[in-house]
Parts: sequence; C-alpha cells; structure tokens
Amino acid sequence: NQPRATNHEQPTTSNQQRTNVQHPEANTTMIRTAMSKAAAKTASMPVFAHTLIRTTRMPDSRTFSAVANKLLPPMATGTATAINGPMLGPAPSAPPLLSPQRPSTTSRFISSVPFAPAPASSLPLVPASPTQCQLQRWWSASFLRAASTNGNGRSLPELPTNVSDYEDLFNTSAFWNASLKNEDVEKMLNKHFSMAAPPTDFWNTVVGDRQSFVDTAKEEHNRVGNLEGMADGFLRKSATDPMSLWIKSPDDNNDMNRKNVFKWVRSSLKKKPENVREAILNDLEEISKDKVNDVEQVKELHCNNTVKTFYVGHANFRHKGEAQKRPPKVFLNKPEADQDDKVWVYYTNSGSGKTVELAASGYLRGGVMSIMNKVSKDIPTRDNTESRKTECRKALISCLDDIVKTNKATFETLIKSMNAWEKTTEPVRIVFCIDEASSCPNLLRAIISEYEALSGELGNYIASGFGGAIDTTKKNAIQVLFSVAGTGAYQGSSGSLGDNYQYLTPTGNVVGEDLYKTLTSEYEDNDHNKIGTLPGFKDLQDAPFLWIIMQYNARMASILIDQMYNSQLRYNHPHEETRLMSLVFEKYVRSNGMHFLWHSQGDSDQSKLNTTSNRLHVASMGLATYLYPQPVTIPAGEDEISELALGLDYGIRFQSFSAQEGKAKAETRSGSGSTDADVPCDSNVTGNKEKRRRTLMDLLVRECGLVTQEQFSKKTEDNVLEQPFIVNEAMQLLCVWLMQGGQRLKSTESLLGTTPFAFEVLSTQLVSCAISAAMTVQVEHRPKVHEILTKSLGMFRNKCMLGKEEKPFLDPYVETSWAALENVIPVSIKCDLAMDGMYHHKSPMLLKAKPESKGDDKLDTSKTGGKTPATRTSTKPKNSEAWANVATMAIRKGDTLDLDSLKDLEEKKDFDAAVASSQQEETLTMDRDMLIGLTQMRQNKDCDGTPQYFTPSLCSVAEGNSNLADGTVSFIGAKWNEREEKLEDHAMYTICVQAKDIFGKSLKMEKVHNNLNRVKHDLNNIPFGENRMYCVASRAHLVTRARVNLDNGFTDGKRNDDMPKLETKISPFVSYPTDGTKILSGVMEAIDERRNRQEKIVKHGVMLKYEEE
Repeated sequence: NQPRATNHEQPTTSNQQRTNVQHPEANTTMIRTAMSKAAAKTASMPVFAHTLIRTTRMPDSRTFSAVANKLLPPMATGTATAINGPMLGPAPSAPPLLSPQRPSTTSRFISSVPFAPAPASSLPLVPASPTQCQLQRWWSASFLRAASTNGNGRSLPELPTNVSDYEDLFNTSAFWNASLKNEDVEKMLNKHFSMAAPPTDFWNTVVGDRQSFVDTAKEEHNRVGNLEGMADGFLRKSATDPMSLWIKSPDDNNDMNRKNVFKWVRSSLKKKPENVREAILNDLEEISKDKVNDVEQVKELHCNNTVKTFYVGHANFRHKGEAQKRPPKVFLNKPEADQDDKVWVYYTNSGSGKTVELAASGYLRGGVMSIMNKVSKDIPTRDNTESRKTECRKALISCLDDIVKTNKATFETLIKSMNAWEKTTEPVRIVFCIDEASSCPNLLRAIISEYEALSGELGNYIASGFGGAIDTTKKNAIQVLFSVAGTGAYQGSSGSLGDNYQYLTPTGNVVGEDLYKTLTSEYEDNDHNKIGTLPGFKDLQDAPFLWIIMQYNARMASILIDQMYNSQLRYNHPHEETRLMSLVFEKYVRSNGMHFLWHSQGDSDQSKLNTTSNRLHVASMGLATYLYPQPVTIPAGEDEISELALGLDYGIRFQSFSAQEGKAKAETRSGSGSTDADVPCDSNVTGNKEKRRRTLMDLLVRECGLVTQEQFSKKTEDNVLEQPFIVNEAMQLLCVWLMQGGQRLKSTESLLGTTPFAFEVLSTQLVSCAISAAMTVQVEHRPKVHEILTKSLGMFRNKCMLGKEEKPFLDPYVETSWAALENVIPVSIKCDLAMDGMYHHKSPMLLKAKPESKGDDKLDTSKTGGKTPATRTSTKPKNSEAWANVATMAIRKGDTLDLDSLKDLEEKKDFDAAVASSQQEETLTMDRDMLIGLTQMRQNKDCDGTPQYFTPSLCSVAEGNSNLADGTVSFIGAKWNEREEKLEDHAMYTICVQAKDIFGKSLKMEKVHNNLNRVKHDLNNIPFGENRMYCVASRAHLVTRARVNLDNGFTDGKRNDDMPKLETKISPFVSYPTDGTKILSGVMEAIDERRNRQEKIVKHGVMLKYEEE
C-alpha cells in the first residue's frame, strides 16, 4: 500500500527506444544526467527513481553494468546493511554493480521487465554516501515506494491510501473541473490534507489518476461505463488504489460517484453562461441523469440534433406505439411566434406529435423547461365568473404541488440557479402544459380567459419555493406560459377571446424529410443489430400505402420505421408492403383511445360481436364524417360559438342502433344521433367516462382521434362551414383497413388480394366503404345510392351527343339497373358474414351458360327478345370423378332461398355435378359461405327497423379470375313511402365491379359484353337478388377513352345512314373512375399505374435479341 510516484503516461515502445535500451552507449548520457540530479535532490530520490523508470525501459543486467562501470570506478564490496543506514560520508569513488531482480508487485504503468531488491547477502557493501545509497534504492526497496526516511534521517510522508480520506474532496465538482492544471490539483490536495510542503511530485499518482478519468469523461463518444472500465483496469494492478475504489463506489451509494464525475467534467467544458436562462439550462442538464428514490427528475429531449430541452412530469409520448416510450431525438419546426405570450393550443388527430410539442415547449417558447400535466378532473364552473377563476387557480396550484412532490430537486436547482444570477433583465420562462386537455374544457376556457394574471401568480408561487416568502427582487422573475393539447382541445378553446390564444399544427402532423431523418437517426448506431433496411424518404413514394402513413402521422411513421428495421419485410414488395401497413395500424390502434376496438370483455360470442360491431361502426362513421358532411352555419356570438364547438353536435347526424336497449328501434325519422345510447359500448371504460360522451362525434374526435374539427374561421362569407371535420388520408386508409378486416387479415388476404398492387380488391372495397359509411348517417339525412356512387365514388354513365342533345349511351340492361337504384337508401341489416370484413372467395365463382357467339357484330338478338344471349364458360374438370363430392342444389325459377333450406348444404346432392358440367346445362358455382351470407341478408331485409348492431354491406372479391366480376358489393336498400314517414320496398342490390387494364388502347368491348351477359343472367338472381349493376373500374381518362368508338353509326354527333346501327356497341357498363373518388384517390391512381405492363418493363426489364450476322 505504498504510494507510487508515476503519472498515467504509458511508456513509449517505439523501435528507436528499444534500440537505445539494448545498447549501453545510448544510455550513458541519460544516466549520468540522472545521477547528477539525484545528488542535488537527496530528499526526492524515490520519486526521481520512478521518474527515470517511467522515462525509459528498464535495462537488463549487462546493459546496466556496462553503463555503471563506464560512469563510476570499481569499489570494494561489503555487507548490505548499509543500504538502509544513514546516508553520510563522502561520495564513493565507484558505485557497486547491481543485478536485476523481479519484484513482488509492479506499477501498472511500466511495461518493461520489473525488478525487485536482491537478497541482503548478495548485495554489495555501499559506503554512507547519499548518491550511492540513492542509486542503490532506484532498483530495490524505493521502487516499491516504501521509503520511510530521507538522507538526514527524517521520516518521509506516505501517500494516503484510505478512500475515506479523499471522499470529501472527490465529491466536489471543483476537483473535477476539466480546466484545472496539475499544479492546481496538487494545491487542492495539499490543502485538503493540511500539507505545507510535501516532497516534489508527491501527488503524481493521484494527479495522474484524476487526469486519466477527466480525459475519458471529456471524450464525446464515451459514457459513464467507460469510467467504470478504467477503474477496473487500475484495480487489477493495484487493489488499494483510492481513486479507483471511489469511482467504483459501493452499492449502498447507488453507484453515483462515477456518474457525478462524468457530469461534473462535462459541465466544466461548457462555456460560461451569458444569461440566467443559459445558467439554468446548464444546471438542469447536470441533474437530468439523477434519480431520487428511483424517480427520474427533470427529463431531457434532444431537438433538431443540437438543442437540448427539459421537462418535468408525465408525458406519454407512445413513440413506436409503446406506452411511455420517449423518442431519443425529435425534430420540431419552431413557430415564428416563439416569444408569443398567448395560450398555444394543439388539437390535431391522435399520433400527430402534440405531446412532443408540449414537452419541448421550453425550446419552442424560449423557456427553460415544460411542466407536463394531465388533468383528470375538470372544474365544475363553465361560465366566466369569479368562482371559475378561483377554481382555476386552485386546480393549477394543486397540479404544481403534485409535480413538486416527485421533482423537488429540479425546482430547488432552478430557484438556486436563478437566485445566484444577480442581474436578470428578462423573466425566466416556464411553460405549464396540459396534455389530453379534451377532458377539461372548463379549465381550458378559464386559462385562456385569465392567462396573463395566472402567469404572474404561478410564477411568483414557484419563485417563493411554492408558498413561502418571496424576495421582492425576485418578484415576477418567473413567467409561466401555457400550452395545451388534446384531440378535442378545440372544444374547450373555441369561442374564447381570440386575442388570448392561437392554434398551432404539430410538426408531426405532416412528416417531412427532416423529421424522417431524425426518426431514422435512432438506428444509425445499431448496425450490428440490423435486420431490415431503411429506405430513403423519397424512395417510399414507390409504396403508396406506406407513403400515406409516412406523410400524415408521426407515430405511425415511427412504428413503420421500427418495423422496417427490425423485420425482413421489404417496403417495395407489394404483398410485404401491405403486411407492413397492417403491423403499423394494429400497433397504432392499440396505443391510443381506439384500443377498446380490439379488446372484447370476455370470450363469449356476444362480447366478440360487440367489439367487432364497434370496430366497423367507428371506421364507417369516420368515413361518413368526411364523405357526407352537413354544412353548418356559424353563429356570431362567442357564447354561441363555444356552445356549438363544445357540444360537437353538428356537421353530421348519426343513426342510432339499439344494442344498449336490447331491442330494435324503428328506422324512422324519429331516430336521434346524439344520445348516450348511440355510443358504441366500450367495456374497458368506467361509467363516468361513458357519461362524458355526449355524441358519437365526441367519440370520434376526443377518444379515438380519427377526426379533427375544422376551425370555424374557415367559414364562407355567409358564415357557412362546408366541411366541418377533417379526416386526413392516413386516417382514411386506417378506416378502410378496419372495414376490410383489420388484424384478422393474412398477408395474402390484405388489400392486395390475389393480384398485385391491390387494384381489383381496393376498388371494390371503396364501393363497400362508401355505402357502409352512408348507413351510419341518420336515416332522414342519409344520402341515396345515386348520390353515393356519383359524388363519393365519381361514377358516371357514358354519354354521347345525339344531335345537339347529350344523352346516356348505355346498354338497356345497364340503363335499367341504374334506374333501379333511384331513390334507394342503403340500410344496415344483420349479416354474420359481413361482420368479418371483406370476404375472399376460397373457390372460383363461375357461371356456365349457353354457348357464346363469336364477335359482337354477329350477335342475333331477335330470338331473345332483344336481349343478348348469355355466354358459356367451360368448367369441365380433367378428372370427372372429382365432381362426385361437390355439393349441388337445384331451385325453381322464381323461388327464393332461406336459411332453413341451406342447412347441411355441404351434404346436398340434388343433381350430378359431373353430368351437369359435361352437358350444356347452365350452372353457377360459388362458395357455400357466400351463399349463406347473402341468403341471411336477404331473409332479414323485411325486418321493420334497424338491427341492434351496425352491420356493413357484404363485400367480396373473387378467387383468381372470375368470369362474372372481380368483386361484388351487396346491401339492402329501401325507399320512403309517399308521406316519407317510413322506409319500405326493401330489396337486395348488388354492384359488380370489373377492374380493367386500359393502357393506351380502347377497351375490348366483346369481353366486356360477355361479362355483362353473365352478370345479368337469371341464375345470379338466386344469390345476388334481381338488382345488379355492372361497372368498370379504371382511371378517369381511360374509362372515358373506352367509350369513344362505342357506335360507329354516328359521326360528329350526326347519324350516318350509310353505316348500320350496332346496338351491341352501346356501352355495357357504368364508368367507375378510381382516381376520381373522394377516398384515397391518389393511392388508386398510383396502384393502377403500377399495373401498366409497359411501365413495369421500362422500370424493371431489359429486352434481348439475336443480332443478325
């Protein structure tokens, strides 16, 4: 445990020095110089010896003897006891020759072969000479730092080795100031141990140790653990090293010593603060890593890669969809009004980054930190009275007191830093933030009304130490600003004094390239754990579904990036793209207020039905809010505006479903959309929360965060707001995904279906979504089917000029089916299969009919009453025996099916399938489940009233290539009676969607006619009802081009008598321009373009040929 007198410089091991050590002549001058210095400084000989050893490698026996004999003449030998005796007498004429020996311990800083004192019997006798004795001790006992006397017989001080002797000094930030020089450190040590004049270089060991730890902490890439690793290495060399033992502090000290050293060193590197704000920020950073009773104090956020900001309290970021997950880095666009004292209000949809904006308000608003609060209870008084002001103050003070209980050290540091700064020209800004402000509209209105007075009162309350006496010089030294956020925060703020608040849009509401880079930077240091790849921001444009997610929701974006990085799913593969989309949506829904749409209360069928119905109902209402808005007139008075915003009873009226009452209500005009019974059952919430739901719109806006209120300031000149609510494209896509089946979907049954790029499937799904969304609207305001198809989906009937008049130019059957939809209102009817979302056929749906004619121009309609005969598709199997197990069912023309007749359907054998397939018999083959579902829907069509639970339309997509259509959407429609009191004439309607590739050429009308002839065949009356409409889906300019040459009997709008009229050239479909829909029109255009074979060849292909010789 003797002190070592070395610093931490490692010995040089260059080839040149090795050469010097091995050749005696190279060391002669150095040793001569060392010996002369030793004679002049007898008292410091032990230190000098170690200095020499540190400077060069230890010479071997031959080298040392040769050098010594060259410097000193020979002398007699004697006993070795004189070594430790008094160093008296004249200098000898020659020193003894020493033999190197191995010591018992070595210095950790010496990499050469160490030496130990030789046995006493083998040591030469040395006269009492200081120089001789000192030289002897270089290679013996003094090497072990065990010298106890100097040349005059006085005791030399020993280096303290007890850790407790150093603790008071080591526990001061001043000792670890990186700017301290070594002589300053020695002075601190002398003062601490009350040493007036210790030997020269006495503190070299401690000073060197300290410098090594300081240098390690200074390195930007190092962390606290690096200090621990260094201490471990030192202790392996010397188990009693006091500084290393202190750095490795025992468990009962919470291992805080090395953390403090790291913090103190880093803090000392910062430039001197220029104002009180910088001083406070520096002090907050020092304590940001501390914990008191395992509770983290002030938390740190890294903004825009360079700026650090702080907050206290609870902030539920839900980064990557995980509760309480805090993003390591954030990107924020700083508003121009960063010094504005008004109340800042954020009210966008869930996942747009509102919580991040609040937590970083210290940076955004020029303050030192944010105080995060989540108010669980609103104040009772709504009107602007003295009572409301008092309640508001008490509520805010109570919030502050609760925060201080667990963050006392933070506020003590803040007040201490502020008081230490004598000159303060500007008040210190602290931002009081309320997250989830939708739950406290009365408190929010009170804050907006009294924000100026509250700012000073709360500031003085904090400056006084939370209720104590305040120094008059520190009065108004703290200014409290207010920022609030919540999906329904517009409710509580609208109608307040306009000069007292302003609305802001979070940066994460529209994800740009800078935010994307910030989110992906989290993974830059983890390449060794890398599984997937992270594409560039613009590369995601090739994945239309993921591009929407990335653009419109920061939380979805963080989940997507995490999934791409930690999985092998490729963003640019069509099937894997939709699998990624499903993973993102599932985690997103579970992370916010929509989680109740995923969890049923129990395993009973009824509980699962409640949850499934709620999920479909919420998604349909979200789309209805966007598709079928009801314009609202904005009142003039502030109180009236506040009442309108807070009630959320405008913009759309939703239909009531009677599940809570246990019986069906008549679907009449008396239905109301604003009662508590309308709200989908949330089995995971308490009764109090249930009571707070005033309307279904309140559920969509405040709890689910699907819908965002539009500002009333967007009204027209006549005070009318045409689109009262906003549903961005990410939320539209989420609703479509939920309607299609959500997490139940497999990757092969996602939006892509069985063909790439989703066009056939998604075009059908959008028709179903538009019709199902209309079913949620209160029946007296519900749009009719024609309005749904034309305004929401952009469908149109092909027209041409007959003379000067523009008229429809359709096949008679298409005209009839379109006319049959006039004044029809879709209604929700119980259908179990529809509750599963889109149905994907498990077997081909094929119609085998009479032989088809070749060419539309040769069709003879005279024998069919003007109707085009049906076409035939051969379904004869290669192995006719396989048909023996096919279920068959015969039904008379005009009869209808019911569920009783379909019992044991798989066992029915009404006729021989093999015979029917080989002969010219007309048959329809389809899935049994689909037939049962359609039958159940049609059987329930006469129910007088709405079902207990919302049920969407029944949507299906064909397996492989169907010769009927790519997809079907079936629903029950009804019409008002003459007095418009009641809905009647309930019937099944089916829209058949055919997706066609029309790229640079006209549509082949012969194939379309054949499809139409199969669609209108009487056999389809059995499952799909008698009202079926056929439409062709493609982009607008393509379906328009497809009808240009429908009738070559017309030229420039005039009849050409020289050309025969060809009725078969009349357009056999309704045009469905998928890029003209209100829902996801951009996605439809992108995925349709990706079906273009020529474009795919240009992008991915190469053309080869043989060159002619």
